[in-house]
Amino acid sequence: MKRHRIIWTITGVLALIAAMTFVVREVGEGPHEAADNATTLRRGRLVDAMLDLVDKDPQARRPETKAVVEALATLAERGTAQCAETYYALGVRLRGQRDFEAAETAFRRAIEFDPDWSWPYDGLGYVLYSLGKPEECEANLRKAIALEPSWSRGHNDLSVVLRMQGRFLESAECARRAVELDPRSLAAHNTLGNVLVSLERFDEAAETYQKAIALNPEHPTPYYNIACMKSLEGKPDEAVQFLEKAIAIDSIFREEAADDADFEPIRDTDAFRRLVFEEK
Repeated sequence: MKRHRIIWTITGVLALIAAMTFVVREVGEGPHEAADNATTLRRGRLVDAMLDLVDKDPQARRPETKAVVEALATLAERGTAQCAETYYALGVRLRGQRDFEAAETAFRRAIEFDPDWSWPYDGLGYVLYSLGKPEECEANLRKAIALEPSWSRGHNDLSVVLRMQGRFLESAECARRAVELDPRSLAAHNTLGNVLVSLERFDEAAETYQKAIALNPEHPTPYYNIACMKSLEGKPDEAVQFLEKAIAIDSIFREEAADDADFEPIRDTDAFRRLVFEEK
């Protein structure tokens, strides 16, 4: 049943994209036409689909998310429909391509079109961190939260950045707030678990990761995070057991584990090497 729902989601999104592609071919691309097209677009289903998909998949890793982001990003690039949503989509796509400077420009353009929308500030914050601008990054993430205090992901993303800066107690506070605002957010539970590991509060972290697994047993990230934690705890058998579960769901985690410093304590064990470097 779940597979059928996924197929229908992808089919629906692709149908929307096909319809929008037809519209793009038919409309003019002058400034007035672009403004009219943007107004029409913002009222339409393609933007709604993008907002819903990216809210659940912020890094745009799933095929259906990538497809709708690409469709809207193309409209911004062509000047066919210029609005906050199309430039936000362009920023998401460029960030995924690791073209951070171009992504910064796209997110700033989104903010110009709609300075009261929280999402572009959040996207810009992440990009600025990648560009080595932590203070500007934090300012934009806090701006996103100020605009939408009840948005769980804003608090979650600030927690991630604070943890990367070694500000673990502040990070934990933000992560707990994210969980409070959206108890069903798998991302928020993962983020809280990660910062608890950084604080070496392993029992609490394990409990938090298990809550994430309960929310979606078919999501690989909590299993991978537990594997990292067990490695840091010096428990190689348990680490490999959870890593194997993550890889069984998504093989990309084999590549992740190969270079992840969290697995240094168990990297030379036979079980880890067989799982990560020998099984293909």
